[in-house]
Amino acid sequence: MRRVRGFTLIELLIVVAIIAIVAATAVPNFLEAQARSQADAPWIFVSMPDFVNVDTEYPQKGWEDALGFILEAVRAEKPDFILVAGDLLMGHWGADPAKINQCADKYYAAWKKRLAAHGLTFYAALGDHEIADNPWRTPDRIRAVAVYKEAFRRWLGMPLNGPEHMKGTAYWFAHKNTLFVSVDVFEAGTSDQGGIAVGVTGPQLEWLERVLSQNRDVNHVIVMGHAPILGPLTMWSSSGLMVEGGRESPLWQA
Repeated sequence: MRRVRGFTLIELLIVVAIIAIVAATAVPNFLEAQARSQADAPWIFVSMPDFVNVDTEYPQKGWEDALGFILEAVRAEKPDFILVAGDLLMGHWGADPAKINQCADKYYAAWKKRLAAHGLTFYAALGDHEIADNPWRTPDRIRAVAVYKEAFRRWLGMPLNGPEHMKGTAYWFAHKNTLFVSVDVFEAGTSDQGGIAVGVTGPQLEWLERVLSQNRDVNHVIVMGHAPILGPLTMWSSSGLMVEGGRESPLWQA
């Protein structure tokens, strides 16, 4: 009878080593492919700017059925989150810091409670109504802008990765295959709006360009800001606020 030779210890070790090498190569490749597949899978976000553009309590008597209907319709889409490009509130709170903070504590808290009650995660941009509404022509209103912005930063809790002078009002985040950047278009300056120039320039523009450069591996880029860049605008009950320079603005050119 013919005898079959078994493996020596050295031969077995070689076989085990080969299997280990193949596994070490295959597993990362599989995991990488799986991660790419998950990143490219369809997903949903909802954009709903100017929600609500009114100072409300929560619940707001006479309003909650309508607002709840809207938010439940949004939730039915099963979004990963919603984007609100400014004007969450009315924000006509004057220029006194104590009153500004008192109103912010009341109305931002109610706004957040409403969205939380409907199970919605949000990212918000700063609108003109978050800084008292345009224009900003008197010294006290111009000084108050910093107080309004600090209230937004404190209550909304957005990422603090923006330019040094705009942390919490300009920020970015990556979600799956997409880069989201929220810009603060209300920069200190001089314009027909007074002490605010609507746009993205200087340090904020440099920050934006850096964020875009450092995230080239994403499939999509979405930049959110309150004021439109391109016109003409179709307006109703609006001041028609736009980014200065429009198509020629540094923001659009970036």
